[in-house]
Amino acid sequence: MNKLIIAVFFYTVSIFAQENKIDYQRMGGEYYPEQYLSEKDSLEWPLTLEISIDVKDIKGLDINRKEFFSKFLISSYSKYDTIYIANNNDTIHLKRDINFKLQTKESNLNIKKNRKPKVYNKDKYNYLFYDDFYSKSVTLIESPFDVNWNLKKYPFDEQELKFKFTSTVDSSIIRLMPSDKFPSTFEPNMANLDAGFSIKDFTWKHTYNKDESDIIRTSPDDYRAIVTQTLEIVLNLDRRGSWLYLKLFFGAFVSWFISWILFFIPQRQFESRTNLAVAAVFGALGNKYFVESVIPNVQILTKADIINNVVILLIAYNILIMIAQQNKKMKWSVLETDKGALIKSGILFLIVNLIIIIW
Repeated sequence: MNKLIIAVFFYTVSIFAQENKIDYQRMGGEYYPEQYLSEKDSLEWPLTLEISIDVKDIKGLDINRKEFFSKFLISSYSKYDTIYIANNNDTIHLKRDINFKLQTKESNLNIKKNRKPKVYNKDKYNYLFYDDFYSKSVTLIESPFDVNWNLKKYPFDEQELKFKFTSTVDSSIIRLMPSDKFPSTFEPNMANLDAGFSIKDFTWKHTYNKDESDIIRTSPDDYRAIVTQTLEIVLNLDRRGSWLYLKLFFGAFVSWFISWILFFIPQRQFESRTNLAVAAVFGALGNKYFVESVIPNVQILTKADIINNVVILLIAYNILIMIAQQNKKMKWSVLETDKGALIKSGILFLIVNLIIIIW
């Protein structure tokens, strides 16, 4: 009996607490978002906007530039129309271009030429929607975007082209999500996609931005900085690096080959061997400067740097063997023979380059 009384007591308290819980978000006035909504209003915060893009073209993928140009369609889905009439006849604008912005290059002048959003609703285009989504907004974008190249694994690098959508209001009012039903897509045969690149897939992530200079009131005793949300839709690119690998390091490989074939010259012709060794060293150093002129000045050690440095070290290794063969005080067993030096040096060159490529 006592247990029953206690259970009824706690149930009554919980019901009472729920009935007296005040939703300041709907009270309007000074409480954010300062828009009154009654119990009869179907609009609920946060408003979820699902976003997808359809990339039509990409050009200007040059590692010496910090921007690229893209043409694509933005589709955003909402459970509400672009305008909501509240029960008290207040008009609430829910237009996409008001509630979130696409981040383009700061100096962009072409953004003004983009077409205005075209809006579809479920009443006329039922086949465009799923679940309880009601409206769809489509915008054509043609604009340059900033890009931060990751060259750590160049020329076998993978790059990310980021399209950032940031809400213009607090995250408690607008929530940006990637569309599950209509995921982002891309044109498989882009006319201007630079040779050597291929598109892999899309990924996405969320970030949040606090604006300490913009304070909102969410309850009688709660004031906080506004927090906006950024949805990043990332287009992942894969570089077809095989031909670029040969193009960049062909000179270095030829230089190593010159240092390798000196073991075909009889050991008594030391001067001829020395001339080949010197030519190999200068060839490798020249190729290193060539590659550095192609790659922008970055403050990291790239895979291209490692390949060049390793080739120079392997050439030095061959020269050291050549000197050891002439020095009777140095005993290197199998390396004292030209055949042994050829085999050991060739295997070492292949294994080291294979490790660098796979790593």
